[in-house]
Amino acid sequence: MAVTGEVVCVGQALVDCIITGGISTGKAGSITLNPGGEALNEAVNVARLGHMASLVCGLGHDAAGHMLAVEAFNSGVDMNLAVISPAATTPVTLLLVDERGERQSVQSDAHALEFFHPDAGQFAGAKVVTMANLFRAPFIDNDESASFARTVKKNGAVLVADTKMPKGRQAAMDELKDVFPYIDYIFPNETEGAYYTGKTEPEDIISVFRDAGVKNVLLKTGSRGCFVRTDDEYFHVPAYDVKVVDGIGAGDAFSAGFICGLLEKMDVHRCCELATACAAICIGSKGATSGLRSRAQADAFMASGAKRRERLF
Repeated sequence: MAVTGEVVCVGQALVDCIITGGISTGKAGSITLNPGGEALNEAVNVARLGHMASLVCGLGHDAAGHMLAVEAFNSGVDMNLAVISPAATTPVTLLLVDERGERQSVQSDAHALEFFHPDAGQFAGAKVVTMANLFRAPFIDNDESASFARTVKKNGAVLVADTKMPKGRQAAMDELKDVFPYIDYIFPNETEGAYYTGKTEPEDIISVFRDAGVKNVLLKTGSRGCFVRTDDEYFHVPAYDVKVVDGIGAGDAFSAGFICGLLEKMDVHRCCELATACAAICIGSKGATSGLRSRAQADAFMASGAKRRERLF
């Protein structure tokens, strides 16, 4: 069986139990269950932006797994190569979101996904493949992850990746040293970038990833926007000045928008414009996939004259 999507999103799909506001008092503003996980978020957003997406993830045969499968199906996402194990538990993350939109997460051993080992040889024909969870399962082991990345490139796809903070352990860039040279575009956020590189300034963080072999680095810095380094240029893309309901999934919406720009042969600047708009729409709603509904919505947002924050250079 093979994937059917232009984009294959590989990594975690999980359920987010989101608790917002008033956490310290024991009386929350809201408690909701939402589809989540970086790979699922990317796949759903890519599909809603008008491109065929396949989700390759590991799920249990349980209520949480069923919820995620329904979300993917309703969004038109292919799951032919998802691994569903009756012996496994679908990951569920507890997310505590404070009044400023900042969040803390609590996870369990189910997130280790020990049964899930994706085979990139099954993705022949895909135009873009994403490694959505670098430094978390299923992309923790250097040799296995490098083999995956090497096969993606051998098959002719663009390889994009996103980093995650480790959970329950320490991690370092050297753990995946043989993966980075295969990555065409990487999307760390500022916190992740500082953790893995030991640097604090955007240009310094980006330089470490470039020195590790990554071709193009897009550093997401929240309200400060995105800093981008390619072989040819270094530039800044300001964020939209919008009200933050919660930041969950904003980075994944950014990734999805950028990927769709690549599929449509946009230059890097235009890809970033679409990506930034998708992230802005995402943070205006609760949950990772509830905000962005269609390409028409994203296009209308960009054409609306929505206020941007300051361009730094």
